[in-house]
Amino acid sequence: MKKIITYIVCLIMGVTVAQAQATTGYGTFLKEADTWYKVKSVEMSNEKVVYTLDDDSKKEVSLTHGESQDLQICPSAIYCEEWSLYNMDQTARMELFAQVGINGALTMCGKLGSLDFDPKNLIYDCIKNIKTADLSHLDLSQVSSMNSLFYDCKNLEYINFGGSITAMTNQMYNTMEGCKNLRTVDFSNCDLSNLTQTYNVFTGCDALETIIAKGCNEATISKLREVLTAAGKNPDTGEVKLVTDYPTE
Repeated sequence: MKKIITYIVCLIMGVTVAQAQATTGYGTFLKEADTWYKVKSVEMSNEKVVYTLDDDSKKEVSLTHGESQDLQICPSAIYCEEWSLYNMDQTARMELFAQVGINGALTMCGKLGSLDFDPKNLIYDCIKNIKTADLSHLDLSQVSSMNSLFYDCKNLEYINFGGSITAMTNQMYNTMEGCKNLRTVDFSNCDLSNLTQTYNVFTGCDALETIIAKGCNEATISKLREVLTAAGKNPDTGEVKLVTDYPTE
């Protein structure tokens, strides 16, 4: 399973020329501070990593010296600019998501606006066969609805929302309905406290075993208990494991 990999690296040589920011597409992407760049190639030698960006500029870093910083790398990912999916016709969207590959591992990064993430109309038909989904580096802070996002994705086994869902989101009905092979969902550092429309979130998730909710507030934990119980997956009776920072009673 491919995952977004975070390298803790040390910058030893800055790039003095302006670098072209990433545009919507598929590939490997690097985030430094608040900016994403597309990576053309990566080389490692003498305890250094050299990233060649899409505009042929380079970012050279050392794994052992200098000022520490977080450099986030998203390999085999779909990068999205705000409003880009909304402005893209369905054929282009299908072609973009088709590049996820036969392994069925969907990774998304970048930022989406509210109209970008009308899942049922924009990306639903593009992701039917995925097995894993990692949205942990996708900025959803402007997204209010996640309705039917993974509806009926029967092959889906794992979802990582890791911090992407904020208090802006208030609708999640049918989000994972019919995902009969889904086993684990990671909501760590997400905020579900303002959810009001939550029916059928986990309906039909017959294989569901674990919900991870590390770093979540109590209102989010309460909401997860509510939607899980509604789906017949009450964590208090052991039908699903709810992993939180709070001690179990």
